[in-house]
Amino acid sequence: MVSDSPYKVDHLALSPLTGVITGILGAFLMLGVVGLMQPYSGLSIEAVLAQFGTLVLPKRFEQISLTSLMSIALGVHILIRALLSLLYAVCQQRIPARGLIAVGIFYGFILWVTSGVILGAAIGPGWRQSARSWTWLMANVVFGLCLATTSIVAQIIRPAEVMIVPKD
Repeated sequence: MVSDSPYKVDHLALSPLTGVITGILGAFLMLGVVGLMQPYSGLSIEAVLAQFGTLVLPKRFEQISLTSLMSIALGVHILIRALLSLLYAVCQQRIPARGLIAVGIFYGFILWVTSGVILGAAIGPGWRQSARSWTWLMANVVFGLCLATTSIVAQIIRPAEVMIVPKD
């Protein structure tokens, strides 16, 4: 470790609890992005949530009411995003704000690629088409930026460390 490094590599940018709370907020922001871009992309919030519902429900779930299906799917989406934000929180160390923004955008991009490749192969062609859309890319980048913004705010409001310098 370089002693004159400006980075606080021994401290995390976010606490795990703050990361999970931010992930839940980011999950709702992602759905907001999907809703705002629906006129341009044709991808609806209901279609995205239905894909998340297929992760835990059997292939034939027509007998479940639409409200129950959307509630289960929203819970799965929130749980996945909470776990991904927990991963971010326990891995991201304190760095300057520009670095946090870059990491947040990159994290969102990597989540987009991963969801299209890994989950696309596991779930099927319906999810693959949704996950490879520009709308889902923007939603994942917004998720990453939400985590980065919270990290920046946490660094700003964190009390400054007091250095004790011994007198000669």
